[in-house]
Parts: sequence; structure tokens; C-alpha cells
Amino acid sequence: MALEDLTGIRDRARLRKDQRTQLHSWSFHQLGSFLEYKARRAGVPLVYVDPAYTSRQCSACGHIDRKNRVGQATFA
Repeated sequence: MALEDLTGIRDRARLRKDQRTQLHSWSFHQLGSFLEYKARRAGVPLVYVDPAYTSRQCSACGHIDRKNRVGQATFA
């Protein structure tokens, strides 16, 4: 199982005031802790990956290209 390493996301995100409230109410650390616990208990390996370009990376070969994800509407 792979999770994005979201350390510092609150510092990196530039949002409008109403969106900031929603972002700061998310508990990334708590979710990650629960998943780590469950994965360890089930014997499933868990790794944290760099979130940069994850939506553009080919899951088969790892190649990163802008054309791998044309847009949010056409994401498959």
C-alpha cells in the first residue's frame, strides 16, 4: 500500500479562506496512523511516496509525462 507523504501540506497549499477551513479540518496524521496500524496488523507493506507528479506517473513503468493525465475530467 502506498500513501502520499503529506508532511507540510498546510504550509504549501495556497487556498481561499473558505477552503483553508476545510483543509485544516482534515486529520492526515490520524488517517495515516490508522492505516499504518491496520497494514502492520494485516502484514501489508506500507510506504510513503513523494506526492509530486503522482497523477502523471505511469503505474506500469514509472514514466512521468504531462500527457499521462490530460485533465481532471478525463482522468481514468
